[in-house]
Amino acid sequence: MENPEIRYTYPMSEAQKWLCFIHKIAPDHTAYNEYNAVKINSHLDIETWKATWQKIVERHAILRTTYGTDKEGEPVQIVHPTMNVPMQVIDAKDWSEEQLKQEILACADVLYDLEKDPIIRLYLFQRSATEWVQLFTIHQIASDSFTKDLFLKEFQQLYGGIPVKEPLAYTDFVNWESEMLKSPWGETLWQYWEKQLGGELPILDLPTDLPRPSVVTYRSDSHEFKLNQELVSRLKQLQSDSISLFKIALSAFYVLLYRYTNQTDIIVNIPTENRLGKKEFKDVAGYLASLVVVPVNLEGNTTFKELLIQVAHTVDQALKHEAYNYPLSQLVKQLKLKSNFRHPLVSSVMFNWRKLGWYDTEFQEGLLQIEPYLLEEQRGAPYDLSVEMIEVGDELNVRWNYNSDLFNSETIDRIARHYLTLLEGIVANPETPIFKLPLLTESERHQLLIEWNNTQVYYPKDKCIHQLFEEQVEKTPDAVAVVFENRQLTYRDLNCRANQLAHYLQSEGVGPEVLVGICVERSLEMVVGLLGIIKAGGAYVPIDPTYPSERISYMLENSQASVLLTQKNLVAGLPEIRAQIICLDADWNLVSQQTDLNPNCTASEENLAYVIYTSGSTGKPKGVAMKHLALRNLILWQRSNTTVSTRAKTLQFVPISFDVSFLEIFSTWCGGGTLVLISEELRRDLVALLHLVRAKQVERLFLPFVALQQLAETAQTLGLIPTSLREVITAGEQLQITPAIASFFSQLKDCSLHNQYGPSETHVVVTVFTLTGSTDTWPALPPIGRPIANIQIYLLDQFAQPVPVGIPGELYIGGVSLAKGYLNRPELTEQKFIPNPFSNKPGSRLYKTGDLARYLPDGNIEYLGRIDNQVKVRGFRIELGEIEV
Repeated sequence: MENPEIRYTYPMSEAQKWLCFIHKIAPDHTAYNEYNAVKINSHLDIETWKATWQKIVERHAILRTTYGTDKEGEPVQIVHPTMNVPMQVIDAKDWSEEQLKQEILACADVLYDLEKDPIIRLYLFQRSATEWVQLFTIHQIASDSFTKDLFLKEFQQLYGGIPVKEPLAYTDFVNWESEMLKSPWGETLWQYWEKQLGGELPILDLPTDLPRPSVVTYRSDSHEFKLNQELVSRLKQLQSDSISLFKIALSAFYVLLYRYTNQTDIIVNIPTENRLGKKEFKDVAGYLASLVVVPVNLEGNTTFKELLIQVAHTVDQALKHEAYNYPLSQLVKQLKLKSNFRHPLVSSVMFNWRKLGWYDTEFQEGLLQIEPYLLEEQRGAPYDLSVEMIEVGDELNVRWNYNSDLFNSETIDRIARHYLTLLEGIVANPETPIFKLPLLTESERHQLLIEWNNTQVYYPKDKCIHQLFEEQVEKTPDAVAVVFENRQLTYRDLNCRANQLAHYLQSEGVGPEVLVGICVERSLEMVVGLLGIIKAGGAYVPIDPTYPSERISYMLENSQASVLLTQKNLVAGLPEIRAQIICLDADWNLVSQQTDLNPNCTASEENLAYVIYTSGSTGKPKGVAMKHLALRNLILWQRSNTTVSTRAKTLQFVPISFDVSFLEIFSTWCGGGTLVLISEELRRDLVALLHLVRAKQVERLFLPFVALQQLAETAQTLGLIPTSLREVITAGEQLQITPAIASFFSQLKDCSLHNQYGPSETHVVVTVFTLTGSTDTWPALPPIGRPIANIQIYLLDQFAQPVPVGIPGELYIGGVSLAKGYLNRPELTEQKFIPNPFSNKPGSRLYKTGDLARYLPDGNIEYLGRIDNQVKVRGFRIELGEIEV
């Protein structure tokens, strides 16, 4: 730099002021470093090359400018009369292409000190005598795409001795902009943009692979490919006088964002050269580019052609008002747009269309032979996601630049494929509604619908739950089936007592499809009652004794239970009911007179095994009617996928009114294990519970997350680690690997943690994810895993279309797990149990869960929450209608 005392101070453009502000708050990022790398296939004279670039620096004051503040503290640009810019010639003849590219990016990442450094740097990499790669890097405060094109054109002309006319200075544009903003036309432009962008702006909820940082970051990567010529030709057939290829591609981008987010109000930033209608600035070097904000509404069943017309009109209006450059930074300031520093301002996505203006084969004739080397021109990611369509001669390149703190490269590759699939669908039929346009490739569709649902496992048919239990009795009659306090029953004893009750119930008219209520405290009578009802061929309806009398009355009336099993001390607290009451304690002398042989049970796999009441959207609980077929699949799957021994002890923790209790009880009995019953008081005393688990050498626990968390905290505090545990199963709530849980499992040798998912309408478990090994590698929020045997999972959008990997969709469940429906609620059953569009099997159904989830790239499913207002309290589903006053 020469004569530093001689300088000229000018105001900055609004865009430059904004970039200076960004530079101050984040001086260490490269998001506004730009570069241009081209290949020169000619003999090159190095001194002439240096002299040519020095001439360009002398021609354009913007290249001799630094940035500071005046005496009043206002930002200003300081133009120096002369400046020597860094120029390096590097021998790269022995480098690989990858090594060269990495060096180029490293050069582009060198930070700028805007107050001191020359704004442009030049590098020349020699590959051979006739092959060179030229790189120049520049900060965006002094350049835009047009400017980089301009510099390359001038380089070719000046190197070849062709005269170039003198340009206007960038400061002329700054002065013009300042006057324009004060003028009546500036006020008109402001009023237009205030109307377009006033109020609360929508934030695009683009699904990310990684949590969004607390402050916007700029780390980036890119993905690039060429559109095949056939597709480009077919897209051009959709063009008209008002519809350009750019508008077609942009409209397809809106569709992509709509399908990925399910949002109908979407804003996209579109950069423009900002030289339209301003001939005097046509060849000015500097940052004139402007961002046009284009909001589009995609509500309704609009076709792509209709959307294209809307987008074309909106873009035309925006460009009309952009022609006189109302700066985005001014809009942000005047609209008082809030930034929480987690999202880019206005919009987190950008779409750009540009042509390499310098790459003109006719223009190059007789000059240096220059061709593109790297099309990427910016380091860092000012946006979450930006797309550039780049015309290079007759070719059309697509480059996806993305924030690598938010997305993985595999995700961007998948998004790019979906965009191509959309374009193929658009040219095939532009009249297609946008929600029906294809998004998935055929291979993706096959993976989602077929491969990841290939769960078929053969299990013996025509056996009900009680028959599986009776087979186990034959194998281990003298093994202990259940213990409660100081009492226990062997498999033979339990079977005999349940048989007596079953015969008694049959004598009272209980058989297939007959519902029997059971309202008992936790005891041996409770499990005998459950088994006896099933052996009689009936279906049990569990009723918690602590329920309000109104709920008990409703459940008995709705189920039309003809019999209620209870205990003498509970009778007085029951509401007035029509069902016959049998007390399992006081009336056992009558029951015990029945034979203890296995009864003749005529129930089939299609008959009900239980009806469990869960919450209802109208405030009334709804009875889920579950048949033996589904429960048989559940028990046989659990039996073949357990890590505990056949004689393992399982704690019976969950109330029988909660469907997990069925899995606790019958997976134990159908596997030859021992069920450890506990009282309600002990169930709520974590210290006593831990002592019992240790004393009884319990190997398997079924616990909701909250109970597991409390148990882990208590175990850590008291040093009571139940080392006998080999398998812990959690369900009903979102599992979190908290520090307490991680520490707890790190002290348990060979104990696995199973995250199970399954609504009551689909037999407790339909997916599972197992955590083993070092807890250091366990995710904080484990996925719910993959479907179990004979279950299919579909993640669908609001139009029942499969969503891609990574995109949230409603979780639908198919296969043998589905309940018959809701008892005496045909309208609700029809609403939630719908025909399966992906199956050719007659009568095949899907259960619509209301849960939001997404596929991870490995096929595991991540649970995201509820779509409706339903919440869970300690694992129980509660709908707000139930507690409204």
